[in-house]
Amino acid sequence: MPVAEIDWPASIGQAARATDAHVVKLCYSAWCESLAYGDPRYLAIAARKLANH
Repeated sequence: MPVAEIDWPASIGQAARATDAHVVKLCYSAWCESLAYGDPRYLAIAARKLANH
């Protein structure tokens, strides 16, 4: 999985402005999992969802 070109603060900010509740929930869940496990793939997943939104 490629490295995300966005950081968590920018991702969370962009997700907060999203109008699709699924985007908000996915980004929040990915952030929580990233905090718990430290896996950078969670940021990549959130970034991909935000890019496709």
